[in-house]
Amino acid sequence: MEKCLFCNFEDDEKGRIILENDSFICIEQKDDALVGWCIIAPKRHVETPFEFSNEELVSQNELLVKTKRYLDKKYNPDGYNFGCNFGKVAGQSIPHAHMHIFARYSNEPNAGKGLRWLKRTE
Repeated sequence: MEKCLFCNFEDDEKGRIILENDSFICIEQKDDALVGWCIIAPKRHVETPFEFSNEELVSQNELLVKTKRYLDKKYNPDGYNFGCNFGKVAGQSIPHAHMHIFARYSNEPNAGKGLRWLKRTE
């Protein structure tokens, strides 16, 4: 896809590829308010993970585990949230499947309240 953010991802001031395997990339987002935020996206252009092959599902999970190990070592968070939005009505703004992983910390204002309470402090 010519204009797809993830199909043509290049490191920049907002994020950089930190891990990858044959099927997926992991991008660490650079955001001072959300320390330890990563996105895992397939290299193949698909809009939802419902289109993943069984091999891609295994590959995604392997990269998710490696991403957690990376975040554990770099940031030592107290917990994690991860999730995806599929379809415009669900909040998907980029039509390329991707998963968000957020490191969570016990000293956050909304600690213990789940992903929907994750906020950026602007």
